[in-house]
Amino acid sequence: MQKNNDNKIYLDKAGYEQYLQEIEEIREKLNDNGKTKSEAYTGAVGDGWHDNFDFEEAKREELKILSALRKKLEGLSRIVIIENSKASDLVDIDDYVTISISFDDEDEEEMFFKLVASSSPNFNGEVREISVNAPLGASVYQKKVGDKGSYKVEEDVANFIILDKRKTLEVDDQMKSKRSK
Repeated sequence: MQKNNDNKIYLDKAGYEQYLQEIEEIREKLNDNGKTKSEAYTGAVGDGWHDNFDFEEAKREELKILSALRKKLEGLSRIVIIENSKASDLVDIDDYVTISISFDDEDEEEMFFKLVASSSPNFNGEVREISVNAPLGASVYQKKVGDKGSYKVEEDVANFIILDKRKTLEVDDQMKSKRSK
């Protein structure tokens, strides 16, 4: 499945609901900003907008919010809802994945993450989440343990091998404790 070349946004049902919620939050932000802009306009001396820094700031913020809303709305037509695969040997949505990743011949490290189909993955949680839409996520999605691959971020190419995949975090914790003995 080519994700980065066709500009599709792959989400599961929960990710789609989250995407719609983000649109609503942006609309609420736009509405709140409109009230701020109106208050700044009516509270100004003279014609309401000349040398009114609060109004100008609210107008700039409005343009940023409108841009974010436009981007999200345009994304709606590119969303593809994906479901978990029936193939248990393939890396799938909500799997915990361990890879060995190298950026050059001498710099190699293990990386552990959860593959998600969300528009806003959590990078700072107990387990880092990687979106299936990210270059790494797209590269490991639907691959098997032992498969090798690479992905590109800006001008850097990273090579990886999939070491392990799990459906639950607890099973992975048990495997880590076995490895350390």
